Amino acid sequence: MNKFIGQGRLGHDPELKDIGSTTVCNFSIAIDRRFKNKQGERDTDWFNCSAFGKTAEFISQWFGKGSQIIVVGEMQNREYVNKDGMTVRVTELKVDEAYFSGPKQQKNDFLDGKTESISGPADLPFDI
Repeated sequence: MNKFIGQGRLGHDPELKDIGSTTVCNFSIAIDRRFKNKQGERDTDWFNCSAFGKTAEFISQWFGKGSQIIVVGEMQNREYVNKDGMTVRVTELKVDEAYFSGPKQQKNDFLDGKTESISGPADLPFDI
């Protein structure tokens, strides 16, 4: 089974683009590890993510750099040849579902420091 569920913060604004008849959204998320290191700090892992279709549009519309997100999907490996002729192998998360985590704000509100809420599903009935 290949199932990934993670909660983190976006490292940059999502990039939405049309590729043929498909919409794709690329972004990265930072996820803190559960345990602290020897210095008493939590290490952070970065994950490159891609979402498609309506999920891509949703993420692009409602999330921005620094906003909290919960993603559900699967890890995938792919290879490509770069401009120097070298084969590059990357691992990325293909996001099937995305959810609000923390305050539900519009994307621009994260950049402006506003706290205006949006309409949407009720808060999750459990702690994350």
